[in-house]
This record gives sequence, structure tokens and C-alpha cells, in this order.
Amino acid sequence: MADITIEEGDTLEVDYSLENTGDGTGTFDPRLLVQGTLEDQDTGITLDPAQTATGTLQWPTESGDAVTDALAEAVTDDTSDSITVTVDSAIPDSVIHRYDFEDDSDTTTLTDTAGSADGSITGMSYTTNQAEDNFAGDFDGNDDFVDIPTAEGFPLSITAYIFPRVVKSNQVWINWGFDFGANEGVVIKGPGSAGNFTGFTVFVGDTNNNFGTDDLTNQKAHIGVTIDASANVTAYLDGSEIGSANVSASGGSGQSYLGAEGPSKNNGDVILDNVEIHDKELTQSEVQNRM
Repeated sequence: MADITIEEGDTLEVDYSLENTGDGTGTFDPRLLVQGTLEDQDTGITLDPAQTATGTLQWPTESGDAVTDALAEAVTDDTSDSITVTVDSAIPDSVIHRYDFEDDSDTTTLTDTAGSADGSITGMSYTTNQAEDNFAGDFDGNDDFVDIPTAEGFPLSITAYIFPRVVKSNQVWINWGFDFGANEGVVIKGPGSAGNFTGFTVFVGDTNNNFGTDDLTNQKAHIGVTIDASANVTAYLDGSEIGSANVSASGGSGQSYLGAEGPSKNNGDVILDNVEIHDKELTQSEVQNRM
């Protein structure tokens, strides 16, 4: 078998062929081992002398299965064959912080699975509702938030899944290093003003930029916000560009928050999942690849 490279989320498929070369009836149990761990097996294949059989063994990879030069073996009691498998991470190098909300056992710390900026949880709960994988973060709109001790300069991109239960102005979903007085950072929040609750708002520097015409209330959506080094902002909804603007601002230098602008300030009634911070201005296709 030839060596192979796949990506997290792909399925490794190994075809096998059996032949009973003995004089009597035999029973075969082909197995797929990856680094010594049983991932798949077919049991009780009975063959008469000279009879053959074929099949496929599978290893469906998941997030976290990235590995280099892993030994994958297709074995029976009498024979074995092997390949070297590399599973590439599905997370691109541009992701410097990632919050996937998968460790539902930890109610005090939200792990940054791409960096070292773990968040401190206040009130937020985990939910399977609207989760992209197993769990998402549920913010109640009253006093829930996650405090993250970092912020980055521009260029910067933010991608995330959102499910806003309430969509209105000053319901903040993501605050990355925002400081109103210093014209720093970016806030992604509910849109517009009373009577115009469509799309979402990107607040950069001291400017509200309203993008999109869809009512996102109780709708799961993927959003992307990209900002280049000159503070040109582009917004994406479910992979489609919905607007752009140029503002006078710089990247953040202080605290960041999920689910609120700050402690008990402009809290969002929203479910968040797979929040990613990128250290570059993503292209449209790169935003789409994060969906």
C-alpha cells in the first residue's frame, strides 16, 4: 500500500483482499490499526480453499487527529500490510486563536485551541443546540461573558458561527481589543438602530458599519470580518460578501471578550461556536473554507 496524506475530517479508506490458501475452510478477521489502536474491523469472513474476498476498512478522522507519519496497518491473524499516514490539521496557519467550546467539563476556562489566550468564563454555559461539532457557547444576554487577555493589531480577520436569539443594537457578540476612546479594536454586534435590525454591525474605531439585509434572529449563520492594515473592513455572511467600508482605526491593545462588550456591558443573547482570530486579511475563499 502507498503512503497517503489526508486532512482532519477526511476518512482514511484501506482496501483489502483475502484469499484462503489453505486446505480447509478458514475464518478471517481483517483489522485496521493506526498507531496500534484498532479503528475498524470486519469479523467472521469464512472462505473455502482458494476462495477470495475483498472489503474496505475505514478510519473517519476528527478534529484533533492531526499526526505526521502514523503507522496504519491492515492485519489478519496471519498477514499484515502497512502504510504511513499523515493527517494534516484542518486549521490553517493564519488562525492564532480559536475557541471551539468543546471542553464542556471546564466551566471556568475556555481553552484557546490554536494559541495560548485562554478565556475566563463568567456565566456562559455549554449547549448542544446549534453546535457545529459537539458543543457551543451559550450567552444569556444578561451577564454572561468570556474575558480573553489579548488583542492584536491589523491586519486581522474574525470568523465564527452565530445564533442570535435577540438581534438589536448594543447586543455585542464579539469584542476583539475594542477601546472606544483610543479608536482601537473591533466589535461585532447586533445591527443598526430601532426598526432596522437586519444583518450585523462591525464597530471599528468610532464608526458603526452596518452590513447585510437578512434578519438573523434565531438563525444560525457563519460570519466573517476581515480588516487589512489600512483598516479597510469587509463583511461576509455565509460566505458571501455583504459590504465593505474604510475607517480610521488601529488594532486592539487591551482585553477581548466573547458574548459582551465587557463585564456586564452590552451583553449578547447569542450562541457562539468556532470563533477564530486570524493574523491576516482573509480572502473570500479563505472565509468560505472556515465554514
